[in-house]
Amino acid sequence: MSSKTEKLFQRICAFNKKGTAGEVLVLDDVDPATAEDLDIGLMHQERRRIRFSYDSLLHTFTLRIPDLRYEIIGDWFDNMQMKWILAGICPAALFSIVKGRAAIVRGFAAPYENSAKEPDYQIRGEDCNTIPSLSLDQLRTHKDFWQQGSQGRTRVVIVVKYYAKDDNDQVKVEMEIWRTDQPVESISLFPDLAVPNPPKTLGNVGPSLPFPAGSPHLVMDDLYGGRSPQDVDGNTQLLLDIHFLRCRINEWAFGAGATLIP
Repeated sequence: MSSKTEKLFQRICAFNKKGTAGEVLVLDDVDPATAEDLDIGLMHQERRRIRFSYDSLLHTFTLRIPDLRYEIIGDWFDNMQMKWILAGICPAALFSIVKGRAAIVRGFAAPYENSAKEPDYQIRGEDCNTIPSLSLDQLRTHKDFWQQGSQGRTRVVIVVKYYAKDDNDQVKVEMEIWRTDQPVESISLFPDLAVPNPPKTLGNVGPSLPFPAGSPHLVMDDLYGGRSPQDVDGNTQLLLDIHFLRCRINEWAFGAGATLIP
């Protein structure tokens, strides 16, 4: 490493050791060669807590400490997939697609060709190579990174945003669903202005299907990157259980001593 790169890496190591949950560190003016050296250093770092992304268009190297507020979003999505399968909407083979956290994504198209990203959660269809077909991200600014850099292979980016406390020390929470070449769908989680609560339950995995009319949804092709198996209808709607997501966020708020806008 050059002396400049070594100094940047020492900053990263200090951030990894002392940073708090949800904290973000942005390093500006990082060229691709330096980013590659930092990337290699991070891969060999023991007890690494941070996730990183490198934007080769803006030359920014962003690091963040995982936060339970965002980890539960991936857990919620895992729960949704189980519901779709148990309800007979999705084939059990859905379990075979690649999903989860902390897998570094590369192979983006220009002008992001030297970029790298660790999503909070991702789904990759069987034919999607390294680019996820769906990504959950806590940073709204990264939705262009995913959709443009993937040349449309990332069909959906879901962003959950927690706002700073208002004058009443209450937290506002919103979810945004960004689809390729479509307007954003914004859903208020707290305050509760979205769809009503489903009335039924399905075992121990929460409310059953179908959900009320007006529930936000994905389609099967969103999970398979537009390449659903021949025996699967890619246009099948997959309704999202917003009520259960609110329950999980409420659990986080209770544990963290936070107050959500009712």
